[in-house]
Amino acid sequence: MPNTGKKENTVLLKSLQKMNEQQTIAELVETLQTRLEKRQFKDAVHKIKLMTTLETVQRMLNGQ
Repeated sequence: MPNTGKKENTVLLKSLQKMNEQQTIAELVETLQTRLEKRQFKDAVHKIKLMTTLETVQRMLNGQ
């Protein structure tokens, strides 16, 4: 997958909608997976934060 430039990532991040209290955990997981698949993160540190959050939520859902 080609890496997008910093300017393109900034535009992508600004266009993302914020989550709200009415959204489900399943929607959160889907949003995190989509952002990782589409490389919608600022840098490597942000990518790791998204990955860690996704893994933690999935573990919680699986009762681990």
